[in-house]
Amino acid sequence: MIGSIGYGIACIVAGCLLTFLISLFRPIRQVDSFKAPYWIFGLALAVGVLPYAVAEFFTRQHGQAMASAVEDASIDAEIGGKVDYFKVLWVKDNKARVIFTADELNEFGTKERTVVATTLVKEKNAWVADDYNIVTSYQRKKDHTTFPPYW
Repeated sequence: MIGSIGYGIACIVAGCLLTFLISLFRPIRQVDSFKAPYWIFGLALAVGVLPYAVAEFFTRQHGQAMASAVEDASIDAEIGGKVDYFKVLWVKDNKARVIFTADELNEFGTKERTVVATTLVKEKNAWVADDYNIVTSYQRKKDHTTFPPYW
């Protein structure tokens, strides 16, 4: 949750900087009602949504081919539950970065959402899990965040 708050603050700062840059290049003689808060909010929203949109695009483009590799990564990471969903963050040549989440039972018998980041490599026209990093899992004492935040 802290990562999401930090992400939101970073988006607002980026919106402020972009609004400042836009206001620098406006004509001096132009007298109108330049509403900076609308620009800040709109650009912060655009900056915040862009990484999620890119991940959705890559997931729709490459997701079906990567589903079995994500399941294999889940088994390698010894995740107790099945994969709820995964998102492809980026794909370059024969490498891809994927984040997946799974619900598993912790030692108290309650559900815990585990987030895992994994790198997939394309070998012989099939995606294979190369490595993994458990991002969030309280029973494994991992409490990190992803960019953009997923939970």
